[in-house]
Amino acid sequence: VNFALQNLLGSHDTERFLTMCGGDTAAMRLAWLFQMTYPGAPMIYYGDEIGMEGGRDPDCRKTMVWDPAGQDTALLGTMRSLTALRTSHDVLRLGEYARVLADDGNKTLVFARRSADATALVMLNRSRSPVTVTIPRTAAGPSLQQAWPAQPVPWSMTEESITATLRPMAGVVFIGAR
Repeated sequence: VNFALQNLLGSHDTERFLTMCGGDTAAMRLAWLFQMTYPGAPMIYYGDEIGMEGGRDPDCRKTMVWDPAGQDTALLGTMRSLTALRTSHDVLRLGEYARVLADDGNKTLVFARRSADATALVMLNRSRSPVTVTIPRTAAGPSLQQAWPAQPVPWSMTEESITATLRPMAGVVFIGAR
């Protein structure tokens, strides 16, 4: 049942998600990363992917902005890369969820998605500063590769631990064999 639950950040019944984020596109991208890697079926409300804003009903139901000049193409690129990531890796759609680390002090969350043949490791930093996260090596399989974002994130893996330095309000996804 959890794999079929609809996960949405905004809808026609709420303010637009970017409006709820106070226009902070970094917060929106981080929320999207969580949404696209967490169990369930992500739902994208039309226009969120291009940065449409709007307050409470009826302001949240504005007509779609079709003119590329009125679209945030960088946000659209992020959404495209995240949906491609989810589509490319079955473990992100069907893998079991396991929390690895929840650190309110450092504002970090790390969780794994595991299937019979793959592991996804998702690290999120919701602070406004870079954070270095270290977790036990047992949280992942025998190998890992950075799958998202396209820009390399400083990370290392030893027999005992996995360490990554996360940019402010950002995250990373690693995929590996189980």
